[in-house]
Parts: sequence; C-alpha cells; structure tokens
Amino acid sequence: MKKSELKQIIKEEYAKLLTEKFQSKTLGQLSNLLGSGKWSDGKKLFTGMAAKRGFDWANTPEEAITKSSAGNSNPNFISIYIVNSEKRNTTSKGGNWRLDKGLLGITTGNKVAGFAGFKSNEKGARAGADYSNKGISNFKQMNLHADLVYNIDTTKIPSATDLKRDRAEAKQGATALLKARDVANANHRRYKTALTMKVAATGAEGMEKLMAQAAKVVQQVIDKNTEMLKKGKYQTSWDTYKTVTDRYSRMVDSYVRYKQEFASMEKDKANAPDDGDNWRRDYVAVYMKEIKDYYTDMLKKAKIVNDGEYRDIVKA
Repeated sequence: MKKSELKQIIKEEYAKLLTEKFQSKTLGQLSNLLGSGKWSDGKKLFTGMAAKRGFDWANTPEEAITKSSAGNSNPNFISIYIVNSEKRNTTSKGGNWRLDKGLLGITTGNKVAGFAGFKSNEKGARAGADYSNKGISNFKQMNLHADLVYNIDTTKIPSATDLKRDRAEAKQGATALLKARDVANANHRRYKTALTMKVAATGAEGMEKLMAQAAKVVQQVIDKNTEMLKKGKYQTSWDTYKTVTDRYSRMVDSYVRYKQEFASMEKDKANAPDDGDNWRRDYVAVYMKEIKDYYTDMLKKAKIVNDGEYRDIVKA
C-alpha cells in the first residue's frame, strides 16, 4: 500500500468519525425545533449548556430524553417547554397576550435557565423570553402553559471532554502509524541497498531470508492496524505496531553492519590469505546473532499486537 493510499484511508475514516450527528432521534428533532422560528435563541442556550457543562449532545442516547406534559424539578434534569398552538397567557402580568407557537423556556431542575448561566426573570435574558409570555418566568408558570416538555436526564449524557480525548488519542495513533510506515519503508530501502553489496555466499542466504520474512511481518502488522482504524478502533496494549517496526529497524541496522563487516572480512582474506585469525569474523558472527535475536523478538511482539485488544475511537 502506498503512503498516499494510507493517508487517504485515514482521512476518510476521520471524516466519518468527526461528522457530528445526533445518536438520539428525539434530541435531533428538538435541536432542529430550537433552531427555527421566533424563539431560535433557545438553540444558543442549548449549545451553550454543552460547552459550559461538557455535554456531548451528539452521542447522547435516546433513553436520556423523554417527552412529557410537565417539567422535572430534579436538578439533574433539563426541561425544555414547547407551545404547540397559539393560546392565551393566563398570568396576571400577561393580560390578554396570546402565546405564539414555539419555545416557552428552559429550566434546570426548578430553576429557569438564563443565557448568563443563572436564574433570570429579566426579559430577553432567558430562553423563550418574548413580549407575549410576560409573567411566565418560573417553573410553575412554564408547566401551566406548556403543551409539550422535553425532559433530559443529564446523568446519561456522555462527556464531550472524554470524546475529545479519545479523538486526540486516535489522531495521535493515526499519525504514529504513518510515521511507522515511513520508517518501515526507509528501513526496507536500506536493506535493499545493503543487498547490493558484494558478499560471499556463506551465511548470506539465511540472513536474506530472515530480512525478507521480517518485512512481511511488519507489513501484516501495519495492515492489521490500518484495517482496525478503518473500523473505528485503535490499539491500547503496551506493545503496538511501533514495537514491531522498532525491532525491524534494529534488524536492518545489524544487517547493514553485518554486510559491511562481511565484505571487509572477505577483503582482508584476499589481501592476506594465510592469516587464519581474521578478527572481523567475530564481528560478523555478533551481527548475525543480533539479526536472529531481533527477528525472534519481533515475531513474539507481532503475535501480541495481532492478538491484542482494540478500543473504540468514539464510545458508543
């Protein structure tokens, strides 16, 4: 897979993950309702609450919101009062004013929610404030005049802070995956370059097979992580694809030194054929052992990674 293709996959997946949609159909309908009509300022308070209290409206479950004929005085509940059809304002301050269809007001428990974040009876300072609902500025009056009330249990609303953290972790993981892929490609190029060096046949064939097998293992691990990322999951185990690519990188370093020392050893032998104690032979043996050890360790880490647990980028 080309680097450009990998970037495109990650870009597409993040576009899907970051597209905000309401999990709750009822909450989506309420959001649309608050965003239209004369009392659309209610949408400002609705979104303002999310920012101030860390609500993740998009992933709020359906069971968190219910429709009722009355608000809930529990401080953990947000009640949104709706007038479905024009009616008379029955308060003493209302006189003969007619209440128009739309948002009447919003309460948190039995407290009226104001744009400043506290109870407010002042005209224009609370959601739904309008000339026609004069006097309807408390929990009791809203319940008397509302045709429909949306009650939202805030204890069931997920945290937007957690969502941001999860997305940041996922983005960091995707960036690291790209970097790991770049490192793997660079190391593979170094390995190919080392292969062009003229070396004797002794020991070379076995080392070349190990390097070729190692490259396949790295590719499999990266492909697995890419596939899980496409499914909206990222790895949480201690050992990850970065551990595997690290072992491969060390293999390549040892392989390059092995090739260099082997070539030097052969050159020394050609210049002094009677010298039976070629000290470079020990270095060659050391690097060959390093390659084998790194390969063995990489296989163990690759198995842990492929069998490891994955976590949802965005919690359901």
